[in-house]
Amino acid sequence: MAYHRQGANIEITLRNDIITDPDVMILDVRREGSNGEPTCIINIYNQKALGEHQQAEWTIDRLARVNIDHTKPTIITGDWNIRHPDWDNRVNTAFPRTRETIEWIRGNGFTICNEPNIPTREDSMGHALVIDLTLKNMAANGANVLTGHCIDTSIGTLSNHHALVFHVGDLNKVVYNELSNNLNWKHTTEEEFHKAIKELLEKEKDAHQDLVSHILNADRTTAMPTNLDRATDWIQWILKQAATKAILEHRICSKSKPWWTPELTMAYKDLCTACDHLHGWKRDFHIPSILLTERVRELRKHTLKLVKETKGKFYQKMVEEADTQNIWSYCKWTQNSRVYMSPPID
Repeated sequence: MAYHRQGANIEITLRNDIITDPDVMILDVRREGSNGEPTCIINIYNQKALGEHQQAEWTIDRLARVNIDHTKPTIITGDWNIRHPDWDNRVNTAFPRTRETIEWIRGNGFTICNEPNIPTREDSMGHALVIDLTLKNMAANGANVLTGHCIDTSIGTLSNHHALVFHVGDLNKVVYNELSNNLNWKHTTEEEFHKAIKELLEKEKDAHQDLVSHILNADRTTAMPTNLDRATDWIQWILKQAATKAILEHRICSKSKPWWTPELTMAYKDLCTACDHLHGWKRDFHIPSILLTERVRELRKHTLKLVKETKGKFYQKMVEEADTQNIWSYCKWTQNSRVYMSPPID
């Protein structure tokens, strides 16, 4: 079973014409309206077929009988149930079945995307394995359609398998939300934001009616790319103005650290999220996760180092900018309670 987010502007085709297997799913994925070659994503659960016959075959045996188009970017990902010293240093030798599978992988031009020795499965006894793998063929590698591969421990917390996460497509088309920067959405209501948008639309009534009558209406089925870009830019401008009007900015108060930066906020947020995932794992499986514990340790070390560097740069800059006029505003640096020992009496 596969899921995708609605409104993601992607076309997904289930290729049951290639193989119909309960342990294999082949999908062709491409952008809506794209004339380019789709990316083939194969999801596999490599297990030994259940049955009474002696020569029970594995899922990879059935996939090996499929003619894979090597000119098409292809990604194979899933639970392979094989271990090898090349990607799992907790095993010294490989079984014959594993060696046969690797011969098929290399013979078809596939390479492994996993970073070696990063566990993908951890059981309740603390055993860590690397058995969930992602492969890409030479066409996918040449087109650079797969990027950002990692093991995400925040997905599927109730499973003892960690999720394989990667990006498919051109990352240059990713648009980040600038409205979340330096705005305090915590104390903002939806009604206030809607009110700000309505006031702006009333103020820009002529431009709004022009866009609705010529571009943004249900009767139009086509539009020029330049007109769509103009409408998108105008909508983005309206949202940005409404956010600026309705949302308060983050401000430094008497309780704030003057050296705190958005980079520190993100680092602290990542650390808190990792701690929550670790606590959730312990709650569900009653044993600490090796991978999650190491991630919390690394993020804590990174956050403390970032705090030290940021504070040092901030106060070093203040010292360099000190003069006879503003140096007296720094007196709070030394305003702390001191306790002096009385000298001995002769």
